[in-house]
Amino acid sequence: MYVTTHLFAGAFIGAVLQNPVLAGIGGFCSHALLDAIPHHDYQRPIPAAVDIGLSLAALFMLNKSAGSLAFTKNPALIGGFMATLPDIEVGLSFLAGPKRRWRLIYPSHSGLLTHGKMAFPMGFLLQLAIVLLAAMGIHYVL
Repeated sequence: MYVTTHLFAGAFIGAVLQNPVLAGIGGFCSHALLDAIPHHDYQRPIPAAVDIGLSLAALFMLNKSAGSLAFTKNPALIGGFMATLPDIEVGLSFLAGPKRRWRLIYPSHSGLLTHGKMAFPMGFLLQLAIVLLAAMGIHYVL
């Protein structure tokens, strides 16, 4: 899944749970659940950079929407951030290239859990639907 998709799903979980600790756990675990759904993953750096940029903008907006809440007290922000955290190992792996000397450890990245695949454009449209539904849910809950 794209980082943006994980971010919005995790933020929705955090918005619903309204507890920073549970939001972090829920967001982190949601990553594996979403990765099990067949989806499209980009293979080139430009789409990855766009996705990361959109994710950073969304994090900024989630932070602003919380008003005076500190990061540690914003369940939506924590859930979203923790949902994206496992993809840091994927990004580092991509940057290291074929000379990478470490194994991926997150269960849906290491092969321990299923990582579904779906071709573009359907895999993209599925993720767009997830993002839109999560964004509407966040708006409704907050």
